[in-house]
Amino acid sequence: MTWTGSQCCIDGNVTCANGSATYCYGSDMMWTGAECCLTTPKQCVTGSSTYCNGSNMEWTGASCCVPTTWQCVSGSSTQCYGSNEDWTGGLCCLH
Repeated sequence: MTWTGSQCCIDGNVTCANGSATYCYGSDMMWTGAECCLTTPKQCVTGSSTYCNGSNMEWTGASCCVPTTWQCVSGSSTQCYGSNEDWTGGLCCLH
């Protein structure tokens, strides 16, 4: 990351989403002061910290970020289960 004096710039292919510094930590997450950026490209979708905790799921403090290959659709937690499904707290993601 580089600070220009007015803007934080990050090199590479990253995904940035709303979040909080409290949740944006770890080897592949960076807090810019305004957003949480992940060094591995992901899609960040509706969710909650309670459910966004599975393998390949990362909670930014406001969004649940999952691999770009996953397809996330509406559903319910009671219907979203199985080896190829994960509930984010807002969407059912199929992988």
